[in-house]
Amino acid sequence: MGEGHFKSKRQSYFPEELQWLWDTRYSSWWISDDEVFEFSERDYENKAKLLKDAGINTVITFGGFHDRWNWHHLWPRLLEVLSSIVKACHKFNIRVVEHHSAVLVGRLSDPQKIREYLRKYNINLARHPQYLKNFLTDPIIEGVKFSSMHQIDIRTGKSSQTQYQTYAFCPNNPDYQRLYLKHLEDIYRCGVDGIMTDDIQFLPGMYSCGCVWCRKLFTKETGYFIPENGFADERFFNNFDNPAFRAFINFRIKTCSSDFPRRVNEHFQRLGYILARPNYSSGDTTIFGPVGTGFNLEEGMPYFNTAFTEVCSVENPLACWSWLIMEFKHRSALSRLYGVPAMVLFYPLNPSQGYFCWAFSKLLGQNLWNTRWGATTKEESLLSAKGNNFQEKYPELFERPKNCGNIALFFSRRTRTNYQATREDFYVYEYAGWCQQLFLHNLLFDVVLEEDLEDGLDNKEYDLLILPNTACLSDKQVTNIKKFVKNGGKLIAVFETGHFDQNGNRRKRPALEDLFGVEDRGVINSHDWWRQSNTSRFFENLEPYIANCRPYRRIKASPSSEILLRSIWDPVCVRNHYGAGEVIYFAGYLGNQANTTHPIWPPEGDLYGPEGKNFFYGFNKSEPEIIKLLLQSVKKLLANRLTLETSPIPTGTLVGLFKHQRFHTLHILNATKTLRKHGEVFYQKGTWRISPLGEIEVRVRGLSLQKATIFSPDYSQPVSIPIKFQNKISILKIPEDTVRYYSVVKLE
Repeated sequence: MGEGHFKSKRQSYFPEELQWLWDTRYSSWWISDDEVFEFSERDYENKAKLLKDAGINTVITFGGFHDRWNWHHLWPRLLEVLSSIVKACHKFNIRVVEHHSAVLVGRLSDPQKIREYLRKYNINLARHPQYLKNFLTDPIIEGVKFSSMHQIDIRTGKSSQTQYQTYAFCPNNPDYQRLYLKHLEDIYRCGVDGIMTDDIQFLPGMYSCGCVWCRKLFTKETGYFIPENGFADERFFNNFDNPAFRAFINFRIKTCSSDFPRRVNEHFQRLGYILARPNYSSGDTTIFGPVGTGFNLEEGMPYFNTAFTEVCSVENPLACWSWLIMEFKHRSALSRLYGVPAMVLFYPLNPSQGYFCWAFSKLLGQNLWNTRWGATTKEESLLSAKGNNFQEKYPELFERPKNCGNIALFFSRRTRTNYQATREDFYVYEYAGWCQQLFLHNLLFDVVLEEDLEDGLDNKEYDLLILPNTACLSDKQVTNIKKFVKNGGKLIAVFETGHFDQNGNRRKRPALEDLFGVEDRGVINSHDWWRQSNTSRFFENLEPYIANCRPYRRIKASPSSEILLRSIWDPVCVRNHYGAGEVIYFAGYLGNQANTTHPIWPPEGDLYGPEGKNFFYGFNKSEPEIIKLLLQSVKKLLANRLTLETSPIPTGTLVGLFKHQRFHTLHILNATKTLRKHGEVFYQKGTWRISPLGEIEVRVRGLSLQKATIFSPDYSQPVSIPIKFQNKISILKIPEDTVRYYSVVKLE
């Protein structure tokens, strides 16, 4: 059983002085005109005390001054404000992370829209006439025109226009680098405890940047050339068979995710500062994120000390969790690999949503930043107060949790970036579906990353490895996968796993054919029905025919393998023994036909309207029989080796098991009424509603437990729970009404 992974495999920037990051309870410090024009020293202290009383120990600055370059004329005053925030917070033992956009600048030209934008942050445009002038002109700073630092859209040859209705500076521009580092040096002198350099991206999409500096550097590093400005060359853009285009995508990722944070870190370390470096990503496992914008937190982790997910403010926090688990578990993987804490940012609209976000973050074993656009300090403090005050009372229940999963689900950034990366449904949704269904059904798992398979999985830590259409594998990874199975590991693989090398070049033959027990004979693009083989009863309670809505590989099963499923003509699922291990190979997709409901927001309208009439609707086209195949393949292969099992419980009752230094904790979250159906309409401003849970039996394999105590913010006193131990399994019967919204059981 995987009882936690204490030793990090890779090194991040995480010196001893920053170990406080493990125990952070975040809030925003929203900076407004109040701080700029009105606040006295006492006002700063009163605001800091209000946050301290709500259990906050770290603030991250936010607000209408976030677009830092548009306020360059006000930098001296903003630095004074920052110094006052730091002084007040440090008086109450609250640390301060300065947060701003590092590259976004200008573009809005309508004074009314600018006025409305600032009003959300309690900033009055009439008090800032220079701000409007900065939008309507081409500002100059130290003799450098802003426009000379803009990213260039290769399609037009003009300044790139972002989805934020701004321009963006190019991180490869030497004038930008010099001016930005100079501004950061002024920020460090304010005494901040950390720096968060936001929005380091190439925008829009993959058509940036065509500036002279990017062109020179790209050719120097790769030997290829960026197409001329003025049109979108289809032989280059979106052509993943073109090695020059793949090199361009990876060049952009290197610029934003590696070169930029390395430059920032080297600068402040050279000056003698030790700073927290949180930096979030909302879509690290998606194509839109790293491929579309160039920022990939995974490749920047050597320079950051928090593995951080932003759940964008347009997401409904009560409904998006089942979809976004693909991101949350990826950050936990980075946390494990680099030995740093993971955290998540939600934008709840009320304390009820905020409590759910806090509880969900604890189920993940992650820290939390709750914030809300336009919130007063009192409103902000209440978003997490219930959970934070409970965490302050029982800190040992949340100290450095290590997930206890014996299933390894491989997320491959190389496959995401180099394989059919024009659409999410080739790889990303396949990975997502496995992630979502494992989590929803409490099959405890870790996401593992490229480095894990390069080093080789330990059979003592994991019993099962899942490769969800992991098309791009290095030779070393192929060798280590075979070694894992040969030594007794179980494996599930899907579709074109191993058909390409790590750089996206198609192999002459798929690398794992012998392991799968098949001979690959090409792709079938028709969507044929699948059915159980007449000679196999491996899967149970299936419909006679299974609707497969995706292409699949035509395969010939080897004499040693067992055919589990067939299409009309060919095998589509085989089981093969290899050494002491066992493999199930699906010739078609499973995960992207098993995705949970995705909340979709309306194409028009204000999600945050005062009447609360704004809405989402659920989108879900999963196939129930495909979900059965996915879950049964895991449970059948693991048989009596599942880490944790429960009695039948309502779907949405979520369970997590963690190892701490001296004990384990079992976290139970009641999310039963947050799951959405296809076509269901629901609202942004909802509250956390639950269905009552009856008695829950939990069976934990491999732990000889003597004592169990359940705690919850929902009631005042802990409750002892009886434990029975038989056949190396600890059995807990959790009484009815001891899990209302969220509870945590201390296991000793």
